[in-house]
Amino acid sequence: MNPALKNGILIVVLLLVVGLAFYFYSRNTGEEALPTSDEYATHWMDEETEERFSLSPAELRKWQTTPGKLRAPDDSAGGGVMAMGPTQMVFKNDSTGKYSIVRATIHGPTGKWYIERDSRGRDVPIPKWLIDYETQAAQGGG
Repeated sequence: MNPALKNGILIVVLLLVVGLAFYFYSRNTGEEALPTSDEYATHWMDEETEERFSLSPAELRKWQTTPGKLRAPDDSAGGGVMAMGPTQMVFKNDSTGKYSIVRATIHGPTGKWYIERDSRGRDVPIPKWLIDYETQAAQGGG
């Protein structure tokens, strides 16, 4: 085989390898785009002001990565060891400056919001309106 042909094939193969490497490196930034629709929203509520937030996955990621927005596990308001579990997130309310935004639950039949765990990780008593609703529903009053 002619040396010029060998060199030509070698150059084409090298260009192809470099081109493919660049393509695979540049097309994946390591982070997939997160949904921005309300279809995948999680619900959050300030335990003190009852301000409500429905966050899309993209908005939640932004809250998680904003410096000072997500409370670190050792940021205990009362000092000492927190009761906060490893998966509970508590966010800072920019209006009040307090870490008081926690996951909320929406009661399907009524659409009312409530929290089950406070910002320190403690169980919150079941709201009276929910007990009344469930009691009435159990008695057939739906």
